[in-house]
Amino acid sequence: MTVPVPFKFDMRERSKSKTIREVKLEEMVDAKKQEEEDAMSFKFRHNAVPTQVLVPKYDSIIKSN
Repeated sequence: MTVPVPFKFDMRERSKSKTIREVKLEEMVDAKKQEEEDAMSFKFRHNAVPTQVLVPKYDSIIKSN
């Protein structure tokens, strides 16, 4: 059985180091993914409604006018 040997230019591409541009692009993509994960995991916690809001003041204003 014949086993094919890969071409040398193909091995050169694999061993080539990443350029500065590629490294920065990967960092930016990772930072964006992390930012999205942080936004998705954020849990909104509401504050309680102040009791002053629940007091009916409209009638008292109408009576005073």
